[in-house]
Amino acid sequence: SPPINVEVVQPLQVTVERVEEVWVGLIRKKRAYWITFTITDPNRTPTDPPSYHILAAVKTRSGRGKVEIESRLGGHAPASLDYSRVAVSMWGNTARVFVLFTPPEGLTEKVMEEVTLSASLARCGVVTTYNGVPIELCPDVLGVEVSPSEARVEPGQTVRATVTSRFPCPARLERISGPGEFGTLYGQGVLSGTYVWTVPSVVCLRAKLGDRHLHGRR
Repeated sequence: SPPINVEVVQPLQVTVERVEEVWVGLIRKKRAYWITFTITDPNRTPTDPPSYHILAAVKTRSGRGKVEIESRLGGHAPASLDYSRVAVSMWGNTARVFVLFTPPEGLTEKVMEEVTLSASLARCGVVTTYNGVPIELCPDVLGVEVSPSEARVEPGQTVRATVTSRFPCPARLERISGPGEFGTLYGQGVLSGTYVWTVPSVVCLRAKLGDRHLHGRR
């Protein structure tokens, strides 16, 4: 009888390489996490040519928050971050997949979440490997107080106010826009600092009335 060719396909290996806490957003910054997964294909060797036969998908255990995935590979533009699934290009027998996880808003207590990546061989979709990363999610900032909340000063004088906030998890308190100075604070629990602004001696005002523009100086 003629010989039968049999291909032995070994499961992929998925490992967690790095978890990095970052801040996203321009105005209202939010805590997020970059997670680096490494996919190793034991069916290939380090000297094999580039291949696009690995499929990767990412999700959270509870479905909360937002997960976005990209595949970075030397010389290739990253995949769009609009997807939670991507076709992974491999050099040799390994590839890295970068996942951005943004926790949900409105949490009232600490909860544990898990970000999971699954990888499958495109030519043999039943061979799928999973690996997850546990992440502790914290509630949003529990209030910000500014004292005094209002101040009336003359041009050239200095305004000082105490800014206090309570963070249930390690976080930072910083000024993100507007004039004045406020030193960035890092920590957990109650964070308090002083905001300082010296009002310019000359203040330019601009107002619009109908289609007329009015200018003034003080």
